[in-house]
Amino acid sequence: MTSTVRRPPMTYRRAVVVLGALSWLGPFSLDAYTPAFPEMSADLGAGVSTIQLTLTALLIGLILGQLAGGAIVETFGRRMPVLIAAASYCVASAACALAPNVGILIAFRVCQGLTAAVALVAARSVGRDLFEGTRLTKFYSHLAAMTTLAPLTGPVVGAVIVGWSDWRAIFWLITAMGTACLIGVALFLPETRALAPAAPDPAGGRTPASLTGYRTVLADRHFVRCAATLAMVCGVGLTYLAGASFVFQEDYGLTSQQFSLVFASNALVLLIGTQTTARLVDRIPSRTIVSWGLVAQSVIGIGCCTVLVAQAPVPVLWFSFTLLIFFHGVLVPPLTGMAMDRHPEHAGPSSALVGVAQFSVGALVAPALGMMSAGVSTALGMLLPILGALAALTFFTSGASAQYGRHTGGAQTQSNACGLNSTGTLNSTERGAI
Repeated sequence: MTSTVRRPPMTYRRAVVVLGALSWLGPFSLDAYTPAFPEMSADLGAGVSTIQLTLTALLIGLILGQLAGGAIVETFGRRMPVLIAAASYCVASAACALAPNVGILIAFRVCQGLTAAVALVAARSVGRDLFEGTRLTKFYSHLAAMTTLAPLTGPVVGAVIVGWSDWRAIFWLITAMGTACLIGVALFLPETRALAPAAPDPAGGRTPASLTGYRTVLADRHFVRCAATLAMVCGVGLTYLAGASFVFQEDYGLTSQQFSLVFASNALVLLIGTQTTARLVDRIPSRTIVSWGLVAQSVIGIGCCTVLVAQAPVPVLWFSFTLLIFFHGVLVPPLTGMAMDRHPEHAGPSSALVGVAQFSVGALVAPALGMMSAGVSTALGMLLPILGALAALTFFTSGASAQYGRHTGGAQTQSNACGLNSTGTLNSTERGAI
């Protein structure tokens, strides 16, 4: 008699740890090595502007990889694509550490982004397979806490490594992190695609399932508007991250050590914001959290503009940006949950489009900060309230808040349709299935 080896059940806590670690890879590798830019420029014989292209390369990989990743996890499931992507990520990271010139480094940075993107898409898709309603929003709150902290803590870790080693050691650390994630996935991540509802096929099998999923999701005006609102909200956060160092260090004269304290406080406040949503969502509908959060973000954006134009003291500037970052942390999880809750049968394409939305506006707007003749401070003061207002207008004028009312609400009871019991663990029938 042949015995069947069952993988460990995917409890809520285990899902947060394993999927959060996967989601950490892309954002952490985005800017962890930025403190080593001068050393890299000298070692590789390239200008700083050329070295900065390695950031753009990874961002391009993240955007394109998520679009491809949505189709991959929709067609081939979650577990195997993540295993292949995590292994490929380790190879790409090691190649970055060994790169003899900047051209090869840029090429493998694109590969890093492509493979990390599949992990991001799969993490959100597995979460959607397992959870729904308020529990899904809670899950995305914990996931957002990890993914948004990564680009804030990355440069701090990189600066420590550069203090005792060279820039290549940072990429070896990233390789080690990828290896740890690969082991975690191999041991603890089950295949969850079977838990998602079966997707209808109006084309009668003539259209690939992944393309049908993208078509269905993009045809949903509510999903598109939630994703567009999320894009604007994330645009606010990425624009701040792109301009903060120039404002605090060049305009206000903070040292790199003082600025690292500002970034550390931003990371703490961002964490508090995401966890505030996790606590509130059991009692307050997601649409209400988003509505008030968008209003607050818009008002604070105007306040940041006023503070920058008036050249207010550093404590006032820090407090204004801290409030902005807090509400960024509050808004991202419920907007992600509202979008992902729409089409559980197409979790892959939904996850891919949500991921693209999170990076798209920031990728377009953040580089514009350095190109505007008015200066970074003035440009930042203009863009923050504009993006905040666009986010609010997109959400309120589209009727997204009202439409979502029938899908989730405060104190909603988590159903067992996805094969979970009240503790967030897979039911026994589902454990046998995976």
